[in-house]
Amino acid sequence: MAQKKMWCLQVQRVTGEYKTLRLSNDLQQALAQEPTKKVLLQGALIVIPLAPYYKNKQRPDLERQPPMGVGLVKDVFQLSRQKTYRLADARGQFISATYWPQRARIEVQKYLRHDYAFWSQQQIKSDVRFWQQQRHTKNKKAPRLLRAITNRRIRHQINRINRQRVKQSQSFWQLKRKAKK
Repeated sequence: MAQKKMWCLQVQRVTGEYKTLRLSNDLQQALAQEPTKKVLLQGALIVIPLAPYYKNKQRPDLERQPPMGVGLVKDVFQLSRQKTYRLADARGQFISATYWPQRARIEVQKYLRHDYAFWSQQQIKSDVRFWQQQRHTKNKKAPRLLRAITNRRIRHQINRINRQRVKQSQSFWQLKRKAKK
């Protein structure tokens, strides 16, 4: 039987903004079996998409993952399935709050980087560095260069999606030419 409620996260990005994301399917199943385990996610670092996914049904080879980053989980809760329909999925890689503050940055980065594209791996490394430094600093802002690069990558992904939508709508509305005899 399908779940009536889905597990969601309130995540703080490096930029300070809060996003609501749906948990990945494997974490949905795990929490459905053991709801008490949601405490593991409180305060955890989790890999999140920074922009929408790019899906191309005609050419699946062109599908690309959005830029990935790391967010800090602020809250774990359930919402009805209808309310989570348009939410993006958080990835399955997370490190609990009992582990990431004490461990060496390289260990945490190595686990979270997974097999993402090069620039997403660099983003994840800098995000982990940011979150680990937040325990020791009063400056709660991400470095300007990091913010600029992140925003540029997000704009690039959104522009790619918009170009694809325009292309699809144009091909849908164009008249078909009659073949010459």
